[in-house]
Amino acid sequence: MYLLKAKPKLSQSPDISELYEKLELRDRKGSPFFVIVDNKRNSFENWLYKERPTSVVAYVIQLILRGSGNLIDVGAHIGTVSIPVAQLGTRVFSFEMHPENCIKLSIGRYINKLPNLYVTQAAVTDKDRVLYFVSSGPWASISKVPSSAMVAGYRLDMLMEMSNLTPPSRLRGDVVIKIDVEGHDHKVLLGADSTIKKYRPVIIYESMMGASKEGSLAAAIFLRDREYIFFEIHENAFVPVDEMGRQESFLMDYLAVPRSKADRILSRIKKGMPVRPLTPYERLKCVRIAAESNESIEHPLHAINVLAEWEFSDRSMARFASEVASNLRNHQDELVRGIASKRLR
Repeated sequence: MYLLKAKPKLSQSPDISELYEKLELRDRKGSPFFVIVDNKRNSFENWLYKERPTSVVAYVIQLILRGSGNLIDVGAHIGTVSIPVAQLGTRVFSFEMHPENCIKLSIGRYINKLPNLYVTQAAVTDKDRVLYFVSSGPWASISKVPSSAMVAGYRLDMLMEMSNLTPPSRLRGDVVIKIDVEGHDHKVLLGADSTIKKYRPVIIYESMMGASKEGSLAAAIFLRDREYIFFEIHENAFVPVDEMGRQESFLMDYLAVPRSKADRILSRIKKGMPVRPLTPYERLKCVRIAAESNESIEHPLHAINVLAEWEFSDRSMARFASEVASNLRNHQDELVRGIASKRLR
């Protein structure tokens, strides 16, 4: 565990040539930064290499913190959010469970010369205990089944105490907590209750439908009961949320803001992105992405549920439903056949 009293020295960069390479990305303002990827890139890293995407979540955090304050990045992966936020001067505390991702993020800290970025390998959860996880390429998720892959799991409250971050003087300025943990969001929040009460942070978390829907809804209820208001984060807009659980995208990043801080935080956000409802075309695009996804059968099934809801209760969108319904049925049949053939092998 790092100690903040010891100033990290970044005079020597590690030799990464045997296993890794630097990949240059840019944030939404055009500033370059490096992430570390395998020499033999995995599927996610190939996508990064080809698309060179900009992270809308990193941009939102930059708008809120403006190069000051603190980001607690839970599920930091290889640093596509932590690194560009730290580059502006914000103190960033990154927690990552997957050991290889943690190594890449730690090297990225050196390559980008970021002494204000602190990296800890740990799973963040609701109880201090050993956890098991399963990994698929660059991704990892908590598993209930004991396996050979174990990781230390801590409450965020405990991690803050272990890192000597509990006195208010340690986290000066605004605090943002970003959570991206493959459906484990609610348990992260349960283990962060004292931190949330003390600092009233802005919280950004990923909500998933399908099998993870109950956990995502529980996370929203947890924050709503603590006087948070919600916005969906889209590429070009923030959308106020009136009713939790009505999510048209299969995956959605939510911005949760303490009601007492809403005016101040929103005034910063509006300087970079508008707060407005989605257009019918934008809503249709969200459903099409789910309908055409090859990741799992849950994605098109979610699209079917949204289309059915439009037909039943949203006549303004019902006329668009037929445009995707026939393609959706064909795609669903292909997915079912593909899944069945894999199970028969």
